[in-house]
Amino acid sequence: MRCDYWCEAIALTGDRACWLARHQATSARLALRWLKHQTRAMVDQLDASAATAGRRWLADETAQAEALLLLVEGEWYGLVLADGPTRYLISARPTGHPQ
Repeated sequence: MRCDYWCEAIALTGDRACWLARHQATSARLALRWLKHQTRAMVDQLDASAATAGRRWLADETAQAEALLLLVEGEWYGLVLADGPTRYLISARPTGHPQ
């Protein structure tokens, strides 16, 4: 049985949230691919020091494999990048609705 995955990128500042991107993936592997794409796009726009965590995650195949395993097991996965008072959350989770 296959499950969809809801993916989103959100900017959080104080008590405000701004949805930057969203996507419905049809597999955990496609959700991970979306997470990687969004992280690459995000780090290209951040200051160098703020982009370090994202670049480190993009280079860490073990961390990506762990993210994929969490998604396959039905868990939420998220990566937070901080740039001053703004936090960027890039995440994916199973919808719980099998196809």
